[in-house]
Amino acid sequence: MRQCSTRKAPADVVTRLRLSLRRTLTGSLANNMLSGQVGDSAREGGSIHDSRDGRHWRHTAFAASGHSRAPIGRRHYQVEEELRESELGWTILRPHHFMQNLLAQLDLIVKKGAVYSASGDGKIPYVDLRDVAAVALVTLTQLGHLGKTYVVTGSEALSYREAAAIISAEIGKPLSFIDGTQDEARERRIREGLPAAVI
Repeated sequence: MRQCSTRKAPADVVTRLRLSLRRTLTGSLANNMLSGQVGDSAREGGSIHDSRDGRHWRHTAFAASGHSRAPIGRRHYQVEEELRESELGWTILRPHHFMQNLLAQLDLIVKKGAVYSASGDGKIPYVDLRDVAAVALVTLTQLGHLGKTYVVTGSEALSYREAAAIISAEIGKPLSFIDGTQDEARERRIREGLPAAVI
């Protein structure tokens, strides 16, 4: 299994990347493409689809939706649509909110003893990245998954408040849950380094 992820780059870099991908993937039977949270998914898809030789692609995309209000969801959906229209075999995985995303708040947990979210008591089926990888491995190595789309979730839906309580118990430190506004959450994500275009 080979996993490929590209980020937004100048046209000449993309051209070199496409040539490199062709060389890298020569002779491979199955590949896993993981779209990043930051970057140009349309170019990612174009880089892959330039090599139409019948490989079985599994595209792992997070929150892909054609009607999503989030730019990242719309971009991932665009790549999915290109895969469906291509001559490639495909299986699409749509993992839900990654459990590891909570690590983005590590500095706030350590310094302020708090977990922040604008989700109130809404519940999320957090999924561990290792579980997503295990699902991808099965679809890559076992028959019966071509042309199928799977939503991958954790075993239990939790609110950020409940997640904060679990983290608190694990680290042995009191943590508070701060239910902020959408604007506050957007500003925090920008401070964490995410471009405004994907928030």
